Amino acid sequence: MESEFQTSYEEFENSYAPHEGQVFQTLDEAKEFYRDYGRAMCFGSTTRSTKKRKRGIDKPDTCVLSCERYGHHKKVEKPQDNSFEKFVVKKRNTSTIKCGCKAQLRLSKMDDDKWIVVKFDKTHNHNFVTPSKRFRMRVNRSMPKGAKDLVDAFREENLPVGKVVSVLDGEIIGFDERDCYNHLRGKRDYKIPIDGDAITMLNFFKRKNIKDP
Repeated sequence: MESEFQTSYEEFENSYAPHEGQVFQTLDEAKEFYRDYGRAMCFGSTTRSTKKRKRGIDKPDTCVLSCERYGHHKKVEKPQDNSFEKFVVKKRNTSTIKCGCKAQLRLSKMDDDKWIVVKFDKTHNHNFVTPSKRFRMRVNRSMPKGAKDLVDAFREENLPVGKVVSVLDGEIIGFDERDCYNHLRGKRDYKIPIDGDAITMLNFFKRKNIKDP
């Protein structure tokens, strides 16, 4: 089974992998191509950098697309004075995501505004996810409008919104319980005016006080 899995990767790699000298009409087209390539190969991709190589131009003329696991996370050093330690914001440890992967696609803008591949490195220093777990990749995660509407309906009826995942087989189509709650949180934040929730609540009680002291 493992050999068949590896063979399918190699066949796709030989047929559809990008190559040096390949030309794209636009940068967005190149990004979409590399994203689809990574999705098929079961790794996530990201835009690592865009730079202006020449002086006097308004837009970047070089771009590097890479595996999302490139680089390393920097450790946050704790202050020497322990009295200030409680003020340090603790961040989630995501060091397992970054592992210094060197895979990348380097692009350069030509005189006719097209983009050409000047370097392609397919060397990954980590294992790819299996096809059965491909939907869990960040690039494949999405929540359809119908699922969002069902989450809203469950919320209004005081039903557990996490059940939407099992109702729609969300784990197969690209979302989970966290996405359901994130959707509700996003709607809540959207409804809060620019002044913030505390000011909004204070103004609400002021209006109530005027009507009924």
